[in-house]
Amino acid sequence: MQKFISILLTAAFFGCLLAACTPPRDETAMQNPVVSYDTREELEEATGLAVTLPAIMPDGFDVPPEYHAISGKIAEVVWRSDEAVMTYRLAALSEELSEDISGDYNEYNGAAELIIADRTFRIKYDIEGEVSVATSAHGGFLYAFTFSPPVTLGQFQAMAETLV
Repeated sequence: MQKFISILLTAAFFGCLLAACTPPRDETAMQNPVVSYDTREELEEATGLAVTLPAIMPDGFDVPPEYHAISGKIAEVVWRSDEAVMTYRLAALSEELSEDISGDYNEYNGAAELIIADRTFRIKYDIEGEVSVATSAHGGFLYAFTFSPPVTLGQFQAMAETLV
């Protein structure tokens, strides 16, 4: 019994010693840059951007949107159904934000330019005639759309025409 207590005390001593020698963990964590809002108006106030939503939606995206601000600089609106997700992002052109703000880094089989009214969209696709990603820079702003699954070129055009 005395041997057992001796072993137990030795283990407790070394356990305390090990705990005392372990450096404290850094509890500082990076904050999530995405903040959700209940309404478009709240999103506009948070980002300082006038967020115009499409008047015509592609098939499968007739669901209530989610509103997010990314780092207080990018307005993001997401339509999510059981079968599809469409994301629309808007940001003011700046030194920090001067290119593609879609957040989609996938490689696609093809890319093309599409002019709607006076706005040029760069579209990316795997199958010609479909749109997976569309980006544009116009009037001091950056625009980006992502679609999963892809929408037809005609559906994208009809939707984009309501924004220009």
